[in-house]
Amino acid sequence: MIQRDHRLSLIWGAGGLLLETTGAVAACVVTQPIIAYPALALAIVGVVMLTVGMAYHARSLGRNPWWGLVGLLYIVGSRRPADAQRPIARCPDATLASIA
Repeated sequence: MIQRDHRLSLIWGAGGLLLETTGAVAACVVTQPIIAYPALALAIVGVVMLTVGMAYHARSLGRNPWWGLVGLLYIVGSRRPADAQRPIARCPDATLASIA
């Protein structure tokens, strides 16, 4: 395992996951579109960073970095069946306000 690539995968992946989650939650909580669009852009940047992190992780294991895209397909594919069982809504019912 290549330690430098492993550290970079952790930095990029954790940062991307944090940005994606923050952007998705912010887009659901706000009601003004002027704020929701930058939040969605933040979520998209987070997904890209997460994919880069998965590519670095694949490279640290000695595989081709394009395997990071397989991780992205896994994330998108695992969310589809969960979304198909719910009625179409803008945001999930469980928000941060209902949890706290």
